[in-house]
Amino acid sequence: MQPDYKYLTNFSVDGYQAKISFQCRFAPQVKTYMQQMDEFVDALCRRLQSAQLVNCCQKCGSPEGVSSYLANNNPLLLCQNCQETAAQQIAETAGEMKKRRGNFLSGAVGAILGSLLGVAAWVLVYRLGYIAAIVGLIMIVCTFKGFSLFGGKLNVPGILFCVVLSAAMLYVGEQVAIAWEIYDTFRTDFSVTFFQAYQSIPTFMEYDEFRRAVIADMAYGYLFMAAGGFSVIWSTYKQHNVAPTLQVLESVTPIAPAASSPVSSEPDAGQQ
Repeated sequence: MQPDYKYLTNFSVDGYQAKISFQCRFAPQVKTYMQQMDEFVDALCRRLQSAQLVNCCQKCGSPEGVSSYLANNNPLLLCQNCQETAAQQIAETAGEMKKRRGNFLSGAVGAILGSLLGVAAWVLVYRLGYIAAIVGLIMIVCTFKGFSLFGGKLNVPGILFCVVLSAAMLYVGEQVAIAWEIYDTFRTDFSVTFFQAYQSIPTFMEYDEFRRAVIADMAYGYLFMAAGGFSVIWSTYKQHNVAPTLQVLESVTPIAPAASSPVSSEPDAGQQ
């Protein structure tokens, strides 16, 4: 089936679950992409029906009492027993999440260490002659990761601290990169030290061309940080504060076999 669907990147069977993956690279292709995905799912369901296969629990393979669920945005097809087990596990995870306490001071230390990695990455990319703006995203990822590793739990004060720290350390990274550039340019002829090069940055900022280049670097860095930062912040916050859920998808209708058969096998495609 795969050669007829150019957006299909993977089709596999894992235990009692069939998984399919589609990928759309460009926005203008979305309409064709969605149409092709629907056609593939319909064709797959017809093939399963013709093979006398029926829906079953993706955990144990039982065809009895199967229902569709959504666990933290992950689709599941479970029997009643496996659903109860999953619900119990989710309840235990939610209880542990409520009991977990974070340490802001330790988290702040971890965030600072993580941001220093971001500064190092900014300076390194700058020194290699590439546009360092993409490191703006790396900066905020390192900062939040450091807070999570050292602080244990990321709360709202921790998020605000990490955002402000990331923005400040991006500025520090730009200043260090500029100072290094000045130092490399003038150290041979004028025997300047790195500290002297750093102190001379305000003088160089008086030149329009130099100032515009620095402002452009900073603007692109903050743009990348803002563009990718929201998803990083939300996913990290959700991981530490939003309890998992198990939702019943009543609108999903299981596949019916083409003819009665005692055979139980893979359910319909469980991942799109």
